[in-house]
Amino acid sequence: MQVPIEYDESLFDLILDRISNGESRYKIFSSGEEGVGVPIQRFHSRLRADHDYYTRYQEAIEFSTDAMTNSIIEIADTTNDVLRGKLQIDARKFAITRYDMLKQNRLMNKDEKKGLASELFNTDDMDSEDRELFMCLLQSRLRKINKKED
Repeated sequence: MQVPIEYDESLFDLILDRISNGESRYKIFSSGEEGVGVPIQRFHSRLRADHDYYTRYQEAIEFSTDAMTNSIIEIADTTNDVLRGKLQIDARKFAITRYDMLKQNRLMNKDEKKGLASELFNTDDMDSEDRELFMCLLQSRLRKINKKED
């Protein structure tokens, strides 16, 4: 088991500042000149060990989505290479969506998640034909999942 790195506040603040500005974790934790010299796995260990650090990290993630949103607008307005611009925008939209989904999942309590699932799979408002189609789709999906597990 690895011993978590003892972070001084300045290193942690530097990492959070770079995350808040929308910089990629890959770039921040790389071993090159631009990296901070800390393996991302150890950083995550530190977040799990200290709730205050984790809360500050979540705030930085929220700020990073604002930074990425602004960069999407800038890319769309200034790029001359359409394919490269589209790729950059799509990558940022993916990251923002992922962060939003993780945030929503954290905010929902277990009862809300159960309610959402039962509402999603509620067939009371369907007629018999729609209910049958829905069940066929679910069974088909389950078969595909079971094949992947084999």
